[in-house]
Amino acid sequence: MIMGVLVIGLVGWADVSRGTGDPATASLDVTVEWNAYNWIIIYIPAEDMNIDLGTISPDLYNPETGNWTPLTDAGGPRSVMVITNAAGGFQLQISGTLDTYPSDHGNPGGILGRLTLSSTDLGVTDAPLSGTITYTGSRGLFLADDIVYEYTPSFDDTAGSYSVTVTYTATTQ
Repeated sequence: MIMGVLVIGLVGWADVSRGTGDPATASLDVTVEWNAYNWIIIYIPAEDMNIDLGTISPDLYNPETGNWTPLTDAGGPRSVMVITNAAGGFQLQISGTLDTYPSDHGNPGGILGRLTLSSTDLGVTDAPLSGTITYTGSRGLFLADDIVYEYTPSFDDTAGSYSVTVTYTATTQ
């Protein structure tokens, strides 16, 4: 007596309608589902996170005109990127906070008024960081890659180190 084993691999199976006997009418229904949340990403390149505008020196003042040459960001322009899938788009707010300044400085508020941001992409020119700069954008990718920081010296600037934190906040609309 000879016995054999028959092995059948079953990958997919469809019930063929017995009414017609036609295997061309067989079908399988597959349901694919997923969820999507509203999301937002804000990205600033690492090289744009710490910026040194330089040092105020006597050569920045022109005694003939009485004007100061501003300190500008030699490593700029700088970038910020906002990406969102929110149907209403996003709002980007930029503000400055004075971190350190010489203790004998009599004009801390004036410092932020003379530190400005300019960007055609953000629609601002010489906007002081003493207030909040607001930009509203639409869904998708937004890139402002032309951000320039500038500080105009003053006789109010006493010797010492100055530091400002610039905060970028992105929210969905």
